[in-house]
Amino acid sequence: MSNPKNDKDKTPPPPPIWPLNRKQKSEGVGDTISKVIKTLSGGKIKECQKCKERKAKLNQVFPYKKDNDEVQDD
Repeated sequence: MSNPKNDKDKTPPPPPIWPLNRKQKSEGVGDTISKVIKTLSGGKIKECQKCKERKAKLNQVFPYKKDNDEVQDD
């Protein structure tokens, strides 16, 4: 026989809530990668100068917001 308590135990747990810094908006992919690394490492991995340069370059190449000059409607 099936025990009702066991049926409750079979439900999957809720997905984890990532404690990303939601107060600071990401400008691009570099910021998002930085937040994920900080979250997964628990803040143990610190950004060095090369990491900051890489983050800035990624934000420049893959920004989340487009400039109005780039969008042209003909």
